[in-house]
Amino acid sequence: MKDNRKFSRIPILLQTAYVIWIFFQTWQLSQSHINGDALFFGASLAVQLMAVVLIFLVTLKKGRIELLLLPFFFWMLIMVGGQFGNYHSPAGGTQQFEHLSGEEKKLLRAAGKGSAQKILGLQEKYHYSPDFLKKAMHQALVKDNREMFQAAEELGIPLDRLNPEDLYFQPWIHQAVMEEALDVMAYLLERGISVDSTGPLGMTALMVAAYEGKPRAVEFLISQRADLEVMNNRGFRAIDLSVMDEWDGPLNDRQHIVEVKQTIFDQLVQAGSAKEALNPYSLTLLDLSGNWLGDHLESLGYKHGAETFDYGETLLHQAAEKGDLQLIREIMDEGAIPIDYGSWQEWRSPLFFSLYNQENTAALKLLVDRGTDVNLPDREGLTPLMYGCSHITESSEPLQYLLDHGADPLLESDEGLNALDYLTDNPHLDFSLWKEMIQRGIPVDSAVMAKAVKSWFETKDFILNRDQDLTPSEKKVKLSANDAGLAWIWEQGEGAIAEDQWDGLLMAAASYSNLPCFRIALAHGGNPDFEDRGVSVVQRILIEDGIELMKSLVENHPRWQNLPEDHERLNCLQEEAEEYVSFDLLDYFTDMGA
Repeated sequence: MKDNRKFSRIPILLQTAYVIWIFFQTWQLSQSHINGDALFFGASLAVQLMAVVLIFLVTLKKGRIELLLLPFFFWMLIMVGGQFGNYHSPAGGTQQFEHLSGEEKKLLRAAGKGSAQKILGLQEKYHYSPDFLKKAMHQALVKDNREMFQAAEELGIPLDRLNPEDLYFQPWIHQAVMEEALDVMAYLLERGISVDSTGPLGMTALMVAAYEGKPRAVEFLISQRADLEVMNNRGFRAIDLSVMDEWDGPLNDRQHIVEVKQTIFDQLVQAGSAKEALNPYSLTLLDLSGNWLGDHLESLGYKHGAETFDYGETLLHQAAEKGDLQLIREIMDEGAIPIDYGSWQEWRSPLFFSLYNQENTAALKLLVDRGTDVNLPDREGLTPLMYGCSHITESSEPLQYLLDHGADPLLESDEGLNALDYLTDNPHLDFSLWKEMIQRGIPVDSAVMAKAVKSWFETKDFILNRDQDLTPSEKKVKLSANDAGLAWIWEQGEGAIAEDQWDGLLMAAASYSNLPCFRIALAHGGNPDFEDRGVSVVQRILIEDGIELMKSLVENHPRWQNLPEDHERLNCLQEEAEEYVSFDLLDYFTDMGA
């Protein structure tokens, strides 16, 4: 009888290889960022593994060893399909050709390894759009195929930027740096693209290579005499960017990126870049500086420059928050950490951190006196004044100090809001700060007057219902000051408001039940039938159960003075008051004869 033991080993070995491949792909997937593609691929691996286990169990039961060949053939289908469909797992990091027609796949394959003549032939036959041609150029970067760029130039696609009209798109040479496509980089330089051409933030190709950790691209650009000392818009050179570390990839790759950064730093030093002039900002961003730059930093006299904490704040940020004046002076005298350095997470300067400590304003005053930029915004465009207007709850003293030292209340955040807008929702601060900003240039228009009514209401509610530390007499004083502050603001704007804007102000007064402002708006022609988002002024009075406002309307508006005789309207108002459960108005309309 023929011995089949060798044949029996083959399915077992093939299935073992398949299982090893599944586990290898799973390990690769664990190193990648979690996204939709990664989850889908992980699910497919799980299904494949369950299928292998199931077939193995069936094999044991049936005793037919050749069944183990089924998972192997399935594996081959996956591999072959991936090759011809250009499929790769998310862990592989390569571009997938999803939802593409056959003609589009042809161009992308040609972009990766075809000649310019072939690409031009495909374009003549299929007439690809300019946007899809640019997608093919990206594929050419991955494969480092200059032929695609030669064809693109013949087709009239500019080689300087992705879109010449949009300065926020990266130039093609920067894109090539990201892929370390040296052949494409060489072609672009041959076609007249400057080795020092800039993109967003004034970054050159060498800066991009240094920051992103691309040593082969750095070596190539140095050989092409890229400018080592030119600075970007934030004052960084390539060598400054080479020591910055904001790596957010897998932890087991972190040491690798540090080693890559060290290589690039050494390349730039050997090429002649002045390491003695490292920008202090870059030192604060160096997370792992204690390893290979520690001796160099110490030789430069920096004690604090490389020290950062959980959210990218420096020792100066922490000293500002704690109010440690001695440490603040020591750090600023040393000069390692710029006084206006922004933390990684929110780009906030130490001045912001000094506002976090509301019990000690000495740090804020010291930073201001030392020359910090009081108007330097954070990532969202908030200035320290805007932030303080929104968050300070104890005293307006630090905000007053900022205003006295150049803080501009007219500046706007990325949302188009100024300091007064943020102050509107802060019931802890009275109208004295409003007056200060208005006197410094904020115009009192209808929007400011409406916001003032809202702020008056929020502050009144806080004083009456939430501030437990006030005595009744103190509450009375604060409420009186709140009323006076609102009256002052309306007095400033009353003469400049257009006739058609009083309708909105009448609505604001009705919404927050402010009788003096309601009377002013009504006297200036505010229309009680004016609607905002489907709700009229009168309906708003009913919703708020504003009996004093309704009395003022009946007493002062010509069309409402006959309400006691207009039983039909009176009954309608009573029905609405019942619907809104407005008890005071129900009694008022009943007494009137409804």
